[in-house]
Amino acid sequence: MCSFVNLTQLQVDAFHNDGYLVLEEFWNATTVDTLKNRIQMILSQFDYESHRVIFTTAEQSRKCSNDYFLESGNKIRFFWEEDARDENGNLVQIPENCINKIGHALHDKDIEFKKVSYEKRVHNIAQELGLEVFIPVFYFLILIIDFKC
Repeated sequence: MCSFVNLTQLQVDAFHNDGYLVLEEFWNATTVDTLKNRIQMILSQFDYESHRVIFTTAEQSRKCSNDYFLESGNKIRFFWEEDARDENGNLVQIPENCINKIGHALHDKDIEFKKVSYEKRVHNIAQELGLEVFIPVFYFLILIIDFKC
């Protein structure tokens, strides 16, 4: 696997304008499968009834102003789809399909995510983007699932 990416000027400009960069097929299929399997393992150990925090960009102050979210910077935490539970609080699908985000410290707290987060190619991208210091601050894995209520 090549250690340098060689971003285009359009990609660098997009990052500085948008605040993020999408790199299609940055990791090979084996790495992606390893990360998917790791997420399945992490989800299998999560106590689905212990926390019911919903993260949404709408109404953040109402739905996320609790310790579970606010103190998640150095932990692996789980956040539900808005419609994950019915009016009685019961999950409407299997739990794995009701989680929409996992954050924030996967890059430090999980060995497989740590490997990819700190690999040389990621550091090189930070340099190409003109970032002076490369430190993964937090990680938010957004799960793309077919969620239908």
